[in-house]
Amino acid sequence: MNDLEVKREWEQKLRASFQNSEALTAFMIHTLESFAHRYLNDPKIESQGQVMWLTGREENMGQALKTQHAQIKEAVKTLAKNVPREAKPAIVSRVKIDILELSADKGKIQLTAQVNWAHPGHAWDNSDKIEKKKTLTWDDLQDFRKGFPLALEEICDLFL
Repeated sequence: MNDLEVKREWEQKLRASFQNSEALTAFMIHTLESFAHRYLNDPKIESQGQVMWLTGREENMGQALKTQHAQIKEAVKTLAKNVPREAKPAIVSRVKIDILELSADKGKIQLTAQVNWAHPGHAWDNSDKIEKKKTLTWDDLQDFRKGFPLALEEICDLFL
């Protein structure tokens, strides 16, 4: 078997393993789980229809101050200064994935990383947040398998 035949066989096996959107969604969830523990405190994955969320909550303001992002650092300082410790001030971070199109042949998803300091409710339509977005479009399954983790990595730098 030459290199070209090996590549074709591998592509056929890959396509067969991702023939339906459930398999693609399972891949996304598995990838999110691996990112969850690296970037977020006490992570939870939720989904509703064509939207998935990976959410974490940081209640330790000392830990939250370790962020490298200047705007988030200032928000944490303000939150720690204005909200008593008994009220459990918190920073909520999440990755939101909007599935716009998903098949083994092509797809498009919108990834959004958000950090919210709108204590206590943390409403996502509030202006007390910052976000970073990335759209991932693919026409080849290999591009999706490589591109999804790379896109997550790119937006998750907001959490560092």
